[in-house]
Amino acid sequence: MKLTKINLKREYLKNKRTTLQIANMVGCYYSKIYRALLKFNIKIRTNREVKLGTQHTKVTKEKMRSRFNTNILTKKLLAELYIKQEKGIETIAEKLKFSVKTIWKYLKKYKIKIRTIGELKSKYALGRTKHYCIDCNKQICYNSFHSGSGKCRSCSNRDTANKLFKDPRNHPRYINGISFEPYPLGWTKTFKEQIRYRDGYKCQICGCSEVENSRRLDIHHIDYDKNNLAPDNLISLCHSCHMKTNTNAINRIYWTEYFNNKKVNVC
Repeated sequence: MKLTKINLKREYLKNKRTTLQIANMVGCYYSKIYRALLKFNIKIRTNREVKLGTQHTKVTKEKMRSRFNTNILTKKLLAELYIKQEKGIETIAEKLKFSVKTIWKYLKKYKIKIRTIGELKSKYALGRTKHYCIDCNKQICYNSFHSGSGKCRSCSNRDTANKLFKDPRNHPRYINGISFEPYPLGWTKTFKEQIRYRDGYKCQICGCSEVENSRRLDIHHIDYDKNNLAPDNLISLCHSCHMKTNTNAINRIYWTEYFNNKKVNVC
């Protein structure tokens, strides 16, 4: 069959064939038939016009009848099926010939608590099992309980710190216990302020000023000897840079050479 206006009018309007049926007769896609109808100004039927006069199936008729007979969906019936007999919404809908949406809507209407996905599982037992820290009894997650130490983060960190640093020699910044030695008498606020003034109140590594640092600059001993208060052994650093110079013994060797090679104008 040729795709002409006369043929389309005959098959589409007179014989009431669909675009898919005509496409099979012509041997093309139905979209081509649709474009041809638009091209020849042939009015396309709506879905309502297509379904007009068609017969509903037996299942559809039963659903339509039950749809308008919601009087049987009483609170007592739904409570009996859903709560006492513990039937699922799909099972109830199939039994009473209603849609799942309708059953769900009436459960909400009667304020019957709908079971969660977890409650529907066979191994569900009064909610998810809770786990607690073995030290402070604080609730912790599943991974911490089974894969970790069985403790919360605070207790675990405290235990780790106690094991590592119970002996101060285990600390990575420990060097011959010099941090426990007292400063000499000349280590005063006035003396440290003179060093900051000499350095222009700026960190001698990053150039950060006291204003930008939001605190006074630290005074660093280049040779890491607290008793050596020679001005050329002292330098101003911001707190961040000062921490970098005290990480470990190898790091201290690097910074000692760095500052010794750096020329400092001593006032």
